[in-house]
Amino acid sequence: MLAGGDRQKDLCNESPKSLERQILSEILPLLRLKSEPEFKNHFRWPEGYPPIHVIEKLKKGIEFLKK
Repeated sequence: MLAGGDRQKDLCNESPKSLERQILSEILPLLRLKSEPEFKNHFRWPEGYPPIHVIEKLKKGIEFLKK
């Protein structure tokens, strides 16, 4: 499960435990699960993950320059 990103920047300020509680409280009922996952891992990308709209603009720019 990925969380945060361009639309949820405020999640970057949360502690790993707080994020875990929030994510599990939302995802477990959606998946109709009654117990927590057996494996959990938390990782932050220090430089962030590029938003898809930025990647798409770069692709269009590269295609334009190739012409």
